[in-house]
Amino acid sequence: MAGVTPVELQTGETRSVRLEVAGHSLALAQDPSSGNHGHVVWDAAGDLAKYLLEGSKRRDVRGKRVVEVGSGTGAAGLLLAMAGATVALTDLPSVVPLLAANAARVLGSARVRIHRGDGAAECGDDDESPAHRSGSHAPETDPLLRGVESLMGPSTVAILANERRCEDTFDAFVRACKDRFRVRAVPRKQMPPEAPESMYILELRLKRHR
Repeated sequence: MAGVTPVELQTGETRSVRLEVAGHSLALAQDPSSGNHGHVVWDAAGDLAKYLLEGSKRRDVRGKRVVEVGSGTGAAGLLLAMAGATVALTDLPSVVPLLAANAARVLGSARVRIHRGDGAAECGDDDESPAHRSGSHAPETDPLLRGVESLMGPSTVAILANERRCEDTFDAFVRACKDRFRVRAVPRKQMPPEAPESMYILELRLKRHR
């Protein structure tokens, strides 16, 4: 896993992992035995943070407003907050307790907001807000893409990161993205060098006629 080092077991089945990105050190609780995909620190989250904060196309996120859709353990969003962004973390109610605990332990409550369920769109009222998405996607992509679109304004860039596990599903997902957005696939040479070959990062912008 890019930039992630396992550390000692915590209480019960919960484990802690540490990410080192752009000079920021982030320790996160995860619970891989829970069966909940949102309780795991996925490779894509670390690779997304590295792309945004360390790569040749790294961004100065200080003062930027970020909405992370499907935050899981909070890896990418919390690293952006540590780099100076104002971040809203969102996920399903079953994921929020672990997400909130990680956020509170790392940053306190001042610079990060937590939203659960379908209320994420309330976070996206600023045209300059980047919307980041990491983790897994289901074949039924319309709800995800509608949610991302609802967060976006004319200057917003939505960045999606994942690993290709099924070419047919991936191709269908990219086609669905292109139906709604202008899509840029990040070239391999701009990704973290340790990212797996199956990694992809897409940058989405609203089509001009919308």
